[in-house]
Amino acid sequence: MIITKLQISKLRNHIYTEIYPATELNIFFGENGAGKTTVLEAISIACLSKSFANNTDSSLIQTNENQYQIKLESLNHLNLPYNVEVFYQIGQRKKINNTFGDNQTPKDIIGIIPLVHLSPDLRKITTGSPESRREFIDKILSQSSKSYLDVLINFRKALKQRSSLLYSFQQTKRFDTDFFETWNNVFLDLASQIIIKRHNFINEFSKNFQQIYSEITQNKETVSLQYEPNSIPDDFYGNNSNPITFEEIFNILTNKSKSILSAEVSRGMTLFGPQKDELKITLNGGLSREKGSQGQHKSLLIAIKFAELEYLAEKTNEIPIVLLDDIFSELDDNRISLVLKKVIDRKSQTFISLTNPEIIMKNNNLTRDLNYYYLDNGKIELK
Repeated sequence: MIITKLQISKLRNHIYTEIYPATELNIFFGENGAGKTTVLEAISIACLSKSFANNTDSSLIQTNENQYQIKLESLNHLNLPYNVEVFYQIGQRKKINNTFGDNQTPKDIIGIIPLVHLSPDLRKITTGSPESRREFIDKILSQSSKSYLDVLINFRKALKQRSSLLYSFQQTKRFDTDFFETWNNVFLDLASQIIIKRHNFINEFSKNFQQIYSEITQNKETVSLQYEPNSIPDDFYGNNSNPITFEEIFNILTNKSKSILSAEVSRGMTLFGPQKDELKITLNGGLSREKGSQGQHKSLLIAIKFAELEYLAEKTNEIPIVLLDDIFSELDDNRISLVLKKVIDRKSQTFISLTNPEIIMKNNNLTRDLNYYYLDNGKIELK
């Protein structure tokens, strides 16, 4: 995909911004707070319906205003136009219109423009809690598979309902077996689908991840990804390459549900399921979050994100847009050159925010199609 035009209105400190991006690299520079990241957030909202920073819509609105609007025009790999408009007003539901119709839902637009985002905050994937790694998996699969997104949305609803029933049973000491079994079966069905889809994803994703990490480290280190679904025995998967069936997973989860039900009723909550899955990232045989150096974590994150780029390109048949938010201050010259070469070789339209444009300027022989934008308090100037 190529973004051909972006309009931003009343988003943070952008009163009105309009840009016509270069097809390869777009560099946004200026002091902290100038509005660089806001441009990247606007692209995220147009592609995914929300900011990559997980900010609430109301917090994104310019001070003393009550709404924001984003319009994006793009071309797909067949050179066909795709346009999207996102409008939000405080107290109202977000309105999304695109080429395919008005009043779209967020799930209707996710994946149409595949998006890869990299920022220092994402180091939590390699250093943080299991929740961060589950979120990483879910975001990729949601962009690449509408069916996974549907299953995930329905699973979260079923989990909420199941947990609500367990809490109610704990409070009232009344257990409605038939009603609970209805929701429990829905939960087990959706949970089984998620586990299989995540398992298959990791098997496929790992190959690119390992290859890219080897390139970064010149084959000096080894890495792996190990998916560990909650409540599934460790020896069931072996090395994560064994074929699995829905029936096998469903039966394991059903037995788990029966064995743990009394404890769940006692505590008033769901105690098992994919919402507790773990993705282990190993480095030279040990857990990366326990032994990786700062430099190794940077390399891991770069490898993960470029493996994501390759995965989304293959599954969506579109080259993803890449957002690099303030990462170059974190990288040495070798990693900067590697990142730039990767996005240019992949022909990904890339949007970069940074404070010092010299970092890119000394590498600009890598591409001819490049725009520099200077920002100051939400005002933008093409340099």
